Amino acid sequence: MAAPPETRERPCASPGNPVFSCVLDAAARGPGACPREPRLLLYRTTAADYGALPPTAATAPCRHFPRDSALTDHLLVCGRNPASRLNTALDKGPLCP
Repeated sequence: MAAPPETRERPCASPGNPVFSCVLDAAARGPGACPREPRLLLYRTTAADYGALPPTAATAPCRHFPRDSALTDHLLVCGRNPASRLNTALDKGPLCP
């Protein structure tokens, strides 16, 4: 049996677990709601918010630790070894020897 239209269209008042519960659309949330798209919280990584906010003086690094660039200077002069490329060819060998 189908539920009456007023119960089908009504948004949930208590979503409970935000991963598996219903999420309200932007019109149901109201005008002051966050305009971002909802993200799946089950697979959130530590880098999920990287770059979400512009850098400020408080988040800028205070120190610079320069590294020795002798190896990269040598590579700029001589070039790379031709055999040191990324291998993208399919392996046609047997799976188990």
